[in-house]
Amino acid sequence: MHNTKYLFSKYAVYIVKAVVLTAVKGGVGVSTLALMLTKALAEQGNSVTLVDMDVAGYISSIANIRVNGLLAQSVDGEKPAAGYAGKIGRIQVVKFLGDGMRFFDDVEKLRRNPDQLTKLVAEYTAVSSDSDYVVIDVAPCFLDLILRSPFISYWLIPPASFRIYVTDDKRPSITATASFIKRVEGGFAAGLPFAVIINKAHDLEKSIAEELREETDSTLLLTIPFTPQLLHFSGDLGELPVFDQIETLAHLLTIPPVVEITHYFAEKIVPKEKVNSALKTDRSTLLIVPPERRDTNTLSTLLAHLSYGREVVVIKNPFIERRFHINEFIVSPRYNFLRFEVRNINDVYKLAKRFGEEVLRIVANKTRPLAVLINEAELGPESTCCDVITQRREFWKTFLIHLSENAPALHTVLICEDIAGRCGPLVDIFEAVVKL
Repeated sequence: MHNTKYLFSKYAVYIVKAVVLTAVKGGVGVSTLALMLTKALAEQGNSVTLVDMDVAGYISSIANIRVNGLLAQSVDGEKPAAGYAGKIGRIQVVKFLGDGMRFFDDVEKLRRNPDQLTKLVAEYTAVSSDSDYVVIDVAPCFLDLILRSPFISYWLIPPASFRIYVTDDKRPSITATASFIKRVEGGFAAGLPFAVIINKAHDLEKSIAEELREETDSTLLLTIPFTPQLLHFSGDLGELPVFDQIETLAHLLTIPPVVEITHYFAEKIVPKEKVNSALKTDRSTLLIVPPERRDTNTLSTLLAHLSYGREVVVIKNPFIERRFHINEFIVSPRYNFLRFEVRNINDVYKLAKRFGEEVLRIVANKTRPLAVLINEAELGPESTCCDVITQRREFWKTFLIHLSENAPALHTVLICEDIAGRCGPLVDIFEAVVKL
């Protein structure tokens, strides 16, 4: 992540890279608001990619993109043509859908072919990863469809995205939106913030807005009045006004809050100066890295620090971590798929042992190996089958036991990015904890 971005909510400090806009029905201004937000972020000096996942492909047409979208090209076995990406002013636009209703069949083909999905995600990541922000305009039918296939939705709609639900001011629309929010939010981790925008509001009763906020427990609710001039929007981004409410939202997404979040750790915290001595005596180390320290130089220096007297093996997720190119290994596509297929706690234990076997295979021919796993959030189970903290604790506990029983000489370092206290529940599982 180039420039770490924050959103302050009632939950915690929340890092924002992807912003998703959707609605339960069409015609409420989702695409226009996505353009506005993208423009506001770009005017603040950020590089922004706007991804068109709308069936109609309205934004893609404004960007003059005439070829099939990235999804259709990938499923058809074509080498994606550069034409699926275009520009609206300084903003990069990626046409992902926009080829009619064929996406139903396309997603089913991806679900049956993880290798094809791997190629699609690699292309999608490559075109958007250099942006400070990715704004996604997604059709509700597509969002509903891919959320039923977590292995697919995880890559296309990041689980740590900031979601914005748009509705008009009609009572039936607001009721349907509340139900839609509850259904969709079930696919994301509990507690992550999201916003609701009531667009094209005429004489909206304050009580209706408050009911919607209370019923959905949204972090932020914005009301935007009906603006007739938008009916004549020609597609020229320079002519598109940015509402004050959208400016406020962009500001919240980009300005670090003045707030201190307290995290709780086990008593055994090893100062960073003692990393090497900890590795000499402890076979498992949890390395807690602040989000703002994920840059290449910091991690490269850290790996050099850890490698004294050992052969460092970096094991990572192929799509998320692209920083290192020496002595690195990736988890298999099959394992990546199984992360999303966990149905109960027994599956968590099986997954942990499978991951242990992958690590043992990778380090089998290494001399005094040190396995560095990058990073915790991208390697463990991704499931809503049971309590998330319990899943993570049981997964890493079983994984470490499996390694200790089958490779007693192996030292393992797990890098955990400390977002909203994510690393805290794991500290008593490891023999040493190092906090940078």
